Amino acid sequence: DDDDDDDEEESKDSIVEKHGFLKVQGNKVVDESGQVVRLRGMSLFWSQWKPQFWTKGTTRWLKRKWGITLLRCPMAVEADGYLTHPEEEMKKMKTVVKAAIKQGIYVIIDWHDHNAEQHQEE
Repeated sequence: DDDDDDDEEESKDSIVEKHGFLKVQGNKVVDESGQVVRLRGMSLFWSQWKPQFWTKGTTRWLKRKWGITLLRCPMAVEADGYLTHPEEEMKKMKTVVKAAIKQGIYVIIDWHDHNAEQHQEE
């Protein structure tokens, strides 16, 4: 699937609808009612090096074809990422997060920075 304007709502009966807010309890991820949740997902590559995959179409494809329920989004901070191009990197993140919400899947937003202690203001 490409990144067309398919506005079909797909989150009905999604894992997010079923489980809601998640938290860690001991060594398990549990839902709002304390039930253990099993997530299946994958990670995108750093946003500045493989931006062609940071799309609504990729997110939708991963849900439909691979059945993911979780998507990790590592936004590059250094190496020509957010510190150099903040608007561009935030736009990519917002695109994927909005697509994940529409698809009814969870997202891990990864501020991917090897020197995070030096960039606390950002």
